[in-house]
Amino acid sequence: MPAASVATVYNTLLDLVNKDQRGMITPSIFNSFAQIAQLRVFNKMFDALVQGKTLRIRGIDPSDDKSLVRRVKEDLSNFIKTVDKTKSNGVFAKPDDFARLVSVSTKGVFAFNTSTEIPIELMYDKDKLRRLLRSTVAAPRDNYPVAMVEEDITVYPDSVNKITITYYKIPQGRNNSDARRSFQPSISFISTTGVVNDSTTVNFELPEHYTDELVFEIASMIGLNLRDADVVNYSELKDKE
Repeated sequence: MPAASVATVYNTLLDLVNKDQRGMITPSIFNSFAQIAQLRVFNKMFDALVQGKTLRIRGIDPSDDKSLVRRVKEDLSNFIKTVDKTKSNGVFAKPDDFARLVSVSTKGVFAFNTSTEIPIELMYDKDKLRRLLRSTVAAPRDNYPVAMVEEDITVYPDSVNKITITYYKIPQGRNNSDARRSFQPSISFISTTGVVNDSTTVNFELPEHYTDELVFEIASMIGLNLRDADVVNYSELKDKE
């Protein structure tokens, strides 16, 4: 699905700021807020997922494509990555673009339609880990590994040297061809013409239907008080152009 256009978000904010008589938003100011806004919307997607699951438990989450849970899961699936990590200095370092952990398993092989990888139980409580390590019955074993998740990941028993991490990556950007870029969203212009420079502008990585949310987030950071109708009405007008 197409990514949210940086130019669309920027121009929407320009028009709304002018309407509110709040002056200009320079490209540098916009760029300083763009990634923060994207991270805020990204984190709110997880909140929406929790809300959707609550609706599902209550039996009021719509089915099929109208399901909130399904829609958010589909959007978040764009940010899921799986990488293999080797132990260094006794720990496994999280990936540089790490946002949220999904699962960890031992590094296995796949042969004859069977995988030898073993799921690793995730722990976040050190006291609980200490009790587990002291246990003569439930202590971690090669076929029952446990991972302590902190700044790095420590796996018990110590014999585990390679793991596979599945995680949500930090959203970054996409170029004008919608290919992923390892840069943050930003807008730039050709100095001689004032036209958006497509070769150096980086779009958001969030899908296009999060455009309004991105506008709201940046607007709130620059102190612009928007009503929902402001952005919605503007978006509808742009769609008709």
